[in-house]
Formats: sequence, structure tokens, C-alpha cells
Amino acid sequence: MDPIVNRSLHWIRRFLGELRISQQRRPFSKLSRHYALSNQIVKAYYILSLLICFTLLPRIKAITNHLDGAHHLWPVSWLDYIDPMIAGQCMVIIAIASCFLALHYPKARFPRVLFAASFLCVAAIPNSFGSINHGLHVWLWVAIIFCLLPTRKSHTVLSYRMYYINVIVMAQSMVLLFYTMSGYWKFTSGLQSLTAGMEGNFSSLALARILANNAFATDSEPLLLEMAISYPQILWPGFLFLIYLQLFSLLVLFRASIHTAWGYALISFHLGTWLFMGIIFPYQIAIIVLLFAFSPFRPEHFSFRRMFFCIPIFGDLASRAFLYFFSRTSHRQINTHSY
Repeated sequence: MDPIVNRSLHWIRRFLGELRISQQRRPFSKLSRHYALSNQIVKAYYILSLLICFTLLPRIKAITNHLDGAHHLWPVSWLDYIDPMIAGQCMVIIAIASCFLALHYPKARFPRVLFAASFLCVAAIPNSFGSINHGLHVWLWVAIIFCLLPTRKSHTVLSYRMYYINVIVMAQSMVLLFYTMSGYWKFTSGLQSLTAGMEGNFSSLALARILANNAFATDSEPLLLEMAISYPQILWPGFLFLIYLQLFSLLVLFRASIHTAWGYALISFHLGTWLFMGIIFPYQIAIIVLLFAFSPFRPEHFSFRRMFFCIPIFGDLASRAFLYFFSRTSHRQINTHSY
């Protein structure tokens, strides 16, 4: 009889909605999910950092073998007094060791600080020749922000998890801020050219001219360069969308429903820089995959309507129009029934 009674009570509770209500009211369920996903992201970051450092070993060796005319930046100014090749290799090895320590001791801050400091020196070496190489900048800034991840010494379980999640949000905001700054420069430059009566970033030939100048300066011929220059009007809407994508990236921080879609849009942008300019940013793509394509704040269930209404500007206008139309329709129905 007991199984029959238990099964009957189960169906009664399910019919009355007790189980569903209890699941919805489980305390801190979203916080636990966000923390678990954030923890996975941090582990994946240091695993990828290991692979990056191993690939940097031969590159740093080749660079330090040809340091004629190098003007060392302040993090590696001490290379003037010792053997730069040995010192550069040691910095990469220290970064590798600190990644292992960060993976084995995730609640310790020292390994993360050690990795950020050593990776700062590694990233400064390729930038010591009078030009700026942006390839490692985003990865370095995320390493610096991850130094702020909490330890369990002075936090309760709840405050520890909230602090941990806030650091992930800080890393996301920093990455999106970089794209917004780039979009702001493109947008203001286009406005200045437009007000001056010149062809700028809003011109249908803007992208073709940028690609042609880049190909001439770098003496390269990307895969789709000829097509882009021959038919500039076809890619003009895409360039305008790129300006929009970068300019409003920071707003996406507060709209978790669109994190994944916006992340894939930024990945498509970096794929386009390779196809049209021959420039690839693999580390930026990896960061976007970690922080946005697999954002810890993405909703558990996909909703196209919710995602559409979260699109900056266009989604806002659509949601306002929808609410206005719905309110007018409801008001008319009320008036009709009142008679």
C-alpha cells in the first residue's frame, strides 16, 4: 500500500503545483548555477593559458634572438642587463608553472598574481619594437582581473560566491568596453567626416578604402580582398552593422539573454578581419567564447522573443511598440466589454 499511497500523493502534489512552486522558490538556485559556471570558466581560462604559453615559447625565443633596435617597455626594461633569450624563456616557464598552480589551488591568490605578472613581461617583449601588438592585451587584462578572485579566508559561502561572480562580471565589462571604445572611435570619426562633407566611415566606399590601405601597408592579399574592393556596396551594410555591434557592446553586459548571440557576432567580426584583412585575433576569440558564448548568466532555456527584445536600440524600440500596442488593445477590449 505504501508505494500506491506515495504515488498518489506525488500526483496530487504535481496536480496542485506544489513541486513546481517549490522548485521556483528554492533559495539562491540561480546564484549557485552562476557560480558553478563561473568556476568552470576560470578553470578553462588557465587551461587555455597553458596552451598559449607553450605556443609562445618558440615565438619569444625567436624575438629575443633579434633584439637589435628594441626599446624595452618598462615591464622588461631589466632585459638590458641580462641575457634576453634566457630571461624571456624563464618568464614563459614561470607563467606555465603558475597556471598549473592556479589549477591545483583555485582558492589561492598567489598563483594568479604570479601568472599575471609573468604574462605581463611576456606580452611586453613583442611590443618593444616601436609598434603595438594587440594580440595578447585582452588575455593579459583578464589575468589581472582574475587576481581579484576571492579566497575563502574572510568570506562566508554566500558572500564568496557573490564576490566570485562580480569578478567575472568585471572581466566581461572590460572586454565589452574595449569593443565599445573601438566602435565609438569609428562612429565619431564618421560623424566628423560627414559634417565636414568628406567621405568617412559612413560612406559606401569606406570599407573598401580601409581594406586597400591595409593591403598596401602590409603587402598582403587576403582571401576576399579583391571581392570587397570590386563590390564595395555589398559589404557596406555589414560595415555599418560592425560599427553598431562595437558601439553598443557595453550595453550587452546588462542583458544576459543576448550574451551568447552577441558573442558569436563578435566572433564573426574577427573571422571577417581574417578573410578581408589577413589579421586574426585567436586570443580575443577564445575570451569571447569563454565569457559570452558560454556566459554563466545565459538563460537556461532559449527564447527568441526575449533575446530579440534585449537587442540594444532595436529591441528597446520593438518592446516599447509591443507594450504600446498591447496596452491599446487591452484598453479597447475593456471598453467593448463595458458596454
